[in-house]
Amino acid sequence: MNNPTPLINVARRRTAEEEHAYESAGTFVQQTAIEIQNWLIEIRRNGGSKKKRWVLSASLSSGVTIKVRTLSARGHSMIKLEGELSDGAACLLVTNQHCVQLIACQIEEETEAQPKREIGFHTGMGDDIKIEQ
Repeated sequence: MNNPTPLINVARRRTAEEEHAYESAGTFVQQTAIEIQNWLIEIRRNGGSKKKRWVLSASLSSGVTIKVRTLSARGHSMIKLEGELSDGAACLLVTNQHCVQLIACQIEEETEAQPKREIGFHTGMGDDIKIEQ
C-alpha cells in the first residue's frame, strides 16, 4: 500500500507552559542570578573594591526588607525567599514573583574573619546557581 503524502503540514500547537515559559518563576530566578553574575563581573572588570561583598535584598510594598540567603522558584509564578529581616530575625516568604523587588548592592566587609557565604538561586529547572558573596 502507498502511504499518502499529507497535503498540508500542521504544526503542533504549543502548550500553555511552553507559551508562557519566559514569565515563569524558574526563568525569573535564573535571569536574576545571571544579571547578578554579569553585574559582579563588570564590577571586578572596573576595579571594584576587594574589601566589599555583595548582598541581595528584597523589598516588599509594606516597607519590609529581607536580606536574601536563597531565592527559589515554586510553581509557575511563586517564589520562596529565605533570609533575615533588618533586626536579624530569620524569615521565610512565599509570594508571587511580581510582588517583590530585588536589589543587589555592595557593602563593606564586616570583619576579615567572617567566612564567605553563597546565595543560592534554585530555578526548579535542574540548574541551581550559587554565587559567592
